[in-house]
Amino acid sequence: MSRRPALLALAALAVGALSVPATAAPAAGTFETSFTPTECGARVPVPVAVGETALAVVAHATVPANDIVLNVFRNGALLAAADSATSPEAYVSTTLPAATATDVVEAQVCPFNPPTVAATAPYTAVGAYAWGTAPTLPSLPTSQQEPDGKKTVRVPVLDEVLIPWGAPGAGADVTFPEGTYNKAELVLHDHPDGDAFDRLLTVEVDGVEMMRVITPRVDYSVRWDVTPYLSLLTGGTHRVFVHEESYLGRGHVVTLDVVLHQAKKTPPSVASVIEAPYNYVPLGPRSGGGCAGNLGDVNLDYDAHIDEARPVTVPVSTEKLKSATFYGYLTAHGCEEFWYSNLRPNPVRKITLGLGGETFADFVPTPYVYAFIGGDPNDPTWNAIDTVAWNTAQPVLGEHGVHTGEGVIPPYVFDVTDLVRDLGPGTHDLSIRVENGNGVWFFSGQVLLAFGSGNAG
Repeated sequence: MSRRPALLALAALAVGALSVPATAAPAAGTFETSFTPTECGARVPVPVAVGETALAVVAHATVPANDIVLNVFRNGALLAAADSATSPEAYVSTTLPAATATDVVEAQVCPFNPPTVAATAPYTAVGAYAWGTAPTLPSLPTSQQEPDGKKTVRVPVLDEVLIPWGAPGAGADVTFPEGTYNKAELVLHDHPDGDAFDRLLTVEVDGVEMMRVITPRVDYSVRWDVTPYLSLLTGGTHRVFVHEESYLGRGHVVTLDVVLHQAKKTPPSVASVIEAPYNYVPLGPRSGGGCAGNLGDVNLDYDAHIDEARPVTVPVSTEKLKSATFYGYLTAHGCEEFWYSNLRPNPVRKITLGLGGETFADFVPTPYVYAFIGGDPNDPTWNAIDTVAWNTAQPVLGEHGVHTGEGVIPPYVFDVTDLVRDLGPGTHDLSIRVENGNGVWFFSGQVLLAFGSGNAG
């Protein structure tokens, strides 16, 4: 993953602009706007916080591949503009002299012109703003605790454990209670101590990934439903591992709990057997390719593909197969991080998944954008900026179906029940092909099999 030079320059400006003691709580908010492939959108009013001398504005296109420019105006004059190759765009600047009640401040989103790749509908964007002289925003709690009652059991896994610089992660052998449950959730809190950069975080139990997160440069909390994996979270001792590598700063301080919800009956979707031949495997092309770094791919012929196959065993069972579900966690890195943008050679990346030689899924992968904005989260200036970017703008994006910057990366899920029934017991290859895939694609691929005495189906 990488930072963009334009954002680094703006970030440096922000540090100089905001590194003074906090004097007032900021005025902050979000906005939505639209544009056309050739014309700027309307200017969006930004409410003024009288007396403040600094303003941060961020915006992001709903379609990440749409290259946009963010303009900020004060009293009709262009204060500054930001263009960072692809979304997210960002703007941070001083606004000296201090804002007055008569000031008119506006944000505007425009298409980058001329685009090297045509824009794709919808031509919309969301953004956020915050005023403040080193604005201070409420910090997140260390965890999203809820009262434990007769119907809920909270199982601690990690309690503010430091994953230090250079370590692959932190793990614990956890003894889970016996019982019948109908829901399981992971509750994660992560504090990057120092600028720990934007990383991938995964939670694995007995070598099976069940959550993948893009980390921002600010404290954050995530709650994620992992009910299909209940067999790994109840009864007996299981190895839980949080994979998160830190290359800058002191590291990450992580708290993780498992919350189990008691019930009279376990849902039929809960797996009896989990086959996971791929667990956070870095896949790359066996031949071809021309990966010359994140911003410079010199092989315009792009003669590269990723092909991999590993065995999955369907057991012989006296019980009927109720369901078989594929779960896949897949993200692109290195020179493939921006595979969808106009900075990359343009062949479409397509994912083909197969089981036992039969294809069960063909799709273009979802593009993700990582944390381009940020600095040391222990610094109040950066903490304020990052909090606006990741804890204000990103949830708005999530509500629009755009997963960028932080939060859980949803897995690719496919029903393969009929296919597994046709294949029957035995060993079968689970295969993945990334058409035109270059660089590194981290992949976890699993087949969750649920057997039971009831009717199949």
